[in-house]
Amino acid sequence: MRPKRLFIILILSLVLLPVTPVLAADITVEDIAGQLMCSCDCGIVLSECECDTQEEMVTIIEQQLAQGESQQEILDYFVAQYGDQILVPPTPATTPPPKQDSNLVLWALALIGILAVGVVIYLTQKKRVGGK
Repeated sequence: MRPKRLFIILILSLVLLPVTPVLAADITVEDIAGQLMCSCDCGIVLSECECDTQEEMVTIIEQQLAQGESQQEILDYFVAQYGDQILVPPTPATTPPPKQDSNLVLWALALIGILAVGVVIYLTQKKRVGGK
């Protein structure tokens, strides 16, 4: 009886405990530098560039974070200074391949093949079990 009672108490405590919200981590220089292109025209993301311009931009980010500015405010500052091209372009979303007749035939053939193998396995097992 005692293990059952302990189990019930454990389950109830897990269910009834309030869920603590996960707080977002503080924004770091790396978070912001990963969203900006270096302004030295090297075409490299700021967090990966190793030039003098990168050091200057990182210093600006550090100063603005120390002043309590938000990530969006800092990004807006750099857009105001350099234009939209300072932002890292978003990666295109992966899209499924278009539905074409050849794709549909391949999918149908794969499905038919899987079903055929399943039938063969089933019949083979049925003969083995019935034959013993």
